[in-house]
Amino acid sequence: MSNSEFSKRRINDNFYTRLVNLYKTGKYSNFLKASEKFMSYCDNGKKILLMRAKAYRELEMYNEALNELSKAIKYKDNEYAMLELYLLYYHLNMYNEALELLPMLYGKEGIKGHSLAISELVMKKQLGMYCNFKMGDRCDMLKSQIQNYDSNLALEHISDHISSNEDNNQVYFNKNIDLEYLFNIVRDQIDNKNKANKRDMLEVHYFSVSNIGSSAGDLYNFIKVVVVPNTNDIITMYPTNDVDAKHITVLKYEYDKLFKDKISTNKKSQIDKFYSKYKI
Repeated sequence: MSNSEFSKRRINDNFYTRLVNLYKTGKYSNFLKASEKFMSYCDNGKKILLMRAKAYRELEMYNEALNELSKAIKYKDNEYAMLELYLLYYHLNMYNEALELLPMLYGKEGIKGHSLAISELVMKKQLGMYCNFKMGDRCDMLKSQIQNYDSNLALEHISDHISSNEDNNQVYFNKNIDLEYLFNIVRDQIDNKNKANKRDMLEVHYFSVSNIGSSAGDLYNFIKVVVVPNTNDIITMYPTNDVDAKHITVLKYEYDKLFKDKISTNKKSQIDKFYSKYKI
């Protein structure tokens, strides 16, 4: 390698590292601006295109993301670009386009076949197409709920997240809540346009409701709700404090209907602890 080639490679590697850092720290607009200048002479074209597509997706600039992915899939060994394109089609409800790519993704190394099977079932069910629904794997209940939804089965599954054991470190719903009432009002207030996830095969929503759960003495003030895409069919839901702040719905409910008994005041929520610490 000549000195000039070595120097060019070093500049390329340094700038690529800077781009990756911009991307990983979520500075997507800065990354897109910097990478556009870099694309003409970099040696990492496919990787840059993939990152650009993901950055556009995070910024909800979906047409631009589709454009970058259409370039990335022209490279050899393009399975991950094809997967990203498939996921984007899927979450934009472009199901016919996604189904055309699906046969090329099954069996590829690093791509989870059961996740593809779930998405295939979702799409074909919503398009009114026949799907060969096979039982006998770890997704049996999920597949069954997508194919023939049963709210009683969902409620039974969710009831596992209620416990009277205060010493258990798992996160549970407040034992005083009326779970069926909660289930019904959450289901009524799901807005599919406000989904939080952009990659999972199912749809995720977050609801804010004070003191809805607890774990090891700490209170939880949010619920994570997983539904069949484009429906309000709840697969599962459970308390959490790990939420996507951009996509939170404040749950509307009647206190006396949700909480059957008075909530213990011995515990403090994270918000209450903050107020106490800083004397607010």
